[in-house]
Amino acid sequence: MQNYEKAGHPVLGVILGILGIFVALTLSFLTGALGGGIALLLGLIALLLGIAGTRKGGKGTGAIITGALAMVLACVFTFTSISTVNTMRENAEKSGVAPLLAEYADNPYLGMLGIALKMPKDEGSLAELQNQMEQLNQLNMEAAK
Repeated sequence: MQNYEKAGHPVLGVILGILGIFVALTLSFLTGALGGGIALLLGLIALLLGIAGTRKGGKGTGAIITGALAMVLACVFTFTSISTVNTMRENAEKSGVAPLLAEYADNPYLGMLGIALKMPKDEGSLAELQNQMEQLNQLNMEAAK
């Protein structure tokens, strides 16, 4: 039977690393820096558990790999989410056809959650926002041709 105090907790490190990868892939885009921070923290803990496991003669390579991958993905997807929301806001401002989207996308660090939190609750405003987004999409499609 393996003594986990001597070898660290490599299995826990792998589990946290995999959880960090999952959070980075799913929540970073939806919640921006909040999800990215959670994924980064999980990856860092997994990495540290893996390093502790290998230093004490145990097996921690899997935890090191999954932890490092979670940290890299957290950074990449967080910056991608922030950039996407910024681009959406800039396109909405430049086009002039989507002022509601430009207003709701003013906090890119919360990702898509920032837009969802500011969205109107009444159906008339939601319909207007949908109409503006469709017009913006048509302009973008015409510009791409």
